[in-house]
Amino acid sequence: MQPGALIDIANIAVETASLGISIEQFTITPYDVNASGYLAIMAQQTVMVTDTVTPLAQALLSTGTIDFGVVRGGSVQQQAIGIINDGPSGAEALDASIGTITGAGLGTGSFTLLAVGQTSTAIAVGLDTSGAGVVGGTVAIEPPSDGANTDGLGASALLLQDVTVSGTVC
Repeated sequence: MQPGALIDIANIAVETASLGISIEQFTITPYDVNASGYLAIMAQQTVMVTDTVTPLAQALLSTGTIDFGVVRGGSVQQQAIGIINDGPSGAEALDASIGTITGAGLGTGSFTLLAVGQTSTAIAVGLDTSGAGVVGGTVAIEPPSDGANTDGLGASALLLQDVTVSGTVC
């Protein structure tokens, strides 16, 4: 071992199951050792780790399925989706945007930094009416939790939420 080298022999973790401020105290007993066999126990050190556990935002969609019924070919078929930040008090803000679209689905809009308990209707899903017959598809809503204004941790991906759209185009 080189003089002044460090050996990492401890892993310290903070409990994150409880929300709010978490304080953990650890006592470590360091020792000095070298290649010649020298070993000396040094004075104990106390380390306090303080962390704040912030809950993630939770996206709650007003609907997961929209049936536009019978519609005219070439018409605009679109409906706003209400999205609520349903996270607990003190949770991060919610962002949302359109993700993967399949089949005859259409999607537009996005929002950022939606506070807990607030609702946005900035995202709309629709149905492509350029063809005829029974059509359908899905529009994925990507809702990351955004800690920019709460804990400074930035965006954390949440589960995608699909909205299924269908209709009969005449």
